[in-house]
Amino acid sequence: MTDGEKVWNSFADLRSISYYLNEPEFTRDVFRYLDKNDRKSARLVYHIAEEALIRSKSYKLCGSYLNPEYVFRQSVANFRRNMERAKKEGGDREYYLDYARGNLTSRAASLIALLAANDRGAEAKKMAEAFKKEWADDKFHAEVDRAAAGTFPSPWPDPKGTTLK
Repeated sequence: MTDGEKVWNSFADLRSISYYLNEPEFTRDVFRYLDKNDRKSARLVYHIAEEALIRSKSYKLCGSYLNPEYVFRQSVANFRRNMERAKKEGGDREYYLDYARGNLTSRAASLIALLAANDRGAEAKKMAEAFKKEWADDKFHAEVDRAAAGTFPSPWPDPKGTTLK
């Protein structure tokens, strides 16, 4: 697994299998190994491991890999891009709206809850306020506020195929 550039591909495959089998602990255990033995590789694959780490409640393991400003910029850019696309798409409009809203909610709330769980409350509150300025939606604001208080969001996309309504 720790053979240079093969790490990302191998870890992505492992994560996919772990997800399919609904065994996030498997991804967590391999990530924990990388964290202890190859931090450079752990940093490389963190973004694909994060969901499994959250699902396995390994919040502290996420702490040193969090990059709030980067996640904020990427999440907001993705949200704006999909909201614009929704304006242009005819039949797929609802899909892009659902995706934009659900993805922003999931990314924002996960980041904020991870910051709170890692004793970075001031950063969690700062990120919550920044995200709330991007979308004036009461349900979104409530989810972000819950995250700042340490409550993790439900997995998204919802395994039952629904999104934030």
